Amino acid sequence: MTRDEILAVSQMGYTNETIALGWLDHFIKHVDAGLDIPWRVLLLNGHITHHQNDFVIKCHENKIVPIAFPSHLTHVLQPLDLGVFCPWKLYHNKVIHHTLYSLDIIYTMASFFRDLSPLRQQTLQPFTIKNSFKESGLLPVSFKKTVNKMRHDN
Repeated sequence: MTRDEILAVSQMGYTNETIALGWLDHFIKHVDAGLDIPWRVLLLNGHITHHQNDFVIKCHENKIVPIAFPSHLTHVLQPLDLGVFCPWKLYHNKVIHHTLYSLDIIYTMASFFRDLSPLRQQTLQPFTIKNSFKESGLLPVSFKKTVNKMRHDN
């Protein structure tokens, strides 16, 4: 862990406008966004919090263009879903099974944080992230690759 991470929870267990704005502040800080910086593009899943006035205004004040993926297509288009979170789930399941087979009967939040750093090292590699954008057809832009992915998904 880099100690730059943030963790937020809501009373209901779902993201909300406060969490979204906190995340956006964290994003702005780490991409060095601002008035004197070139515009940035932020790809979003279209959650309702991404359309709230405060979120959109803060994006524009920091020269960030928020772009939402089309509904019901994030599983095809969203790069991190395709190339990072799928392996993350696979590795995390392996870690949980290993923990249980080692007779550590309960997998707790403490267990998760113990395993977080190795999970990140296995999945959040620059090559993996860049390849995710390539495979999604977003970078370099490939309309043909994206359409083929949508056809094969049905």
